[in-house]
Amino acid sequence: MSSSSLPLVLLVDADRGTHDLVEQLLVQVDCKFVAARTPAAAQRLAAQMPADILVLDAATIGAVATFVESMGMVKRAPRMLILAGPKMLAADFAQLASFGPVLPKPLVPDRLRDTLIPLIQLCSVEDALGTSLHTSSSDVWRRLTTSVR
Repeated sequence: MSSSSLPLVLLVDADRGTHDLVEQLLVQVDCKFVAARTPAAAQRLAAQMPADILVLDAATIGAVATFVESMGMVKRAPRMLILAGPKMLAADFAQLASFGPVLPKPLVPDRLRDTLIPLIQLCSVEDALGTSLHTSSSDVWRRLTTSVR
């Protein structure tokens, strides 16, 4: 994120209702927002404008590690918020949590707001400080390689 830009949130979810909910929430926040309903569309968007925060529906993207790697985000790791279906197993839920906060669906608007807005604020603070408070890219690569096994 450049010092003059706002954090960019990229949502990847096939559910139009999730798009509407996130968009309504982010109207109140200083950030940019783009959304995709498929992984392919998300890859096209990310190639044009790298995201600072990814909001990913696990059912839409499949394996998080594979998706992030396919988007070329291994070295430039954005913050992530994972959305999980109601039938997700506890072990799968725990593995998703290694990438960032996980919220179960159906989404509760207050919980979504209370989780997403601090991620956006952290990006703004990091930008103002000129440093990253986030996990290093080597830690992200370790998570990616261990979760693929």
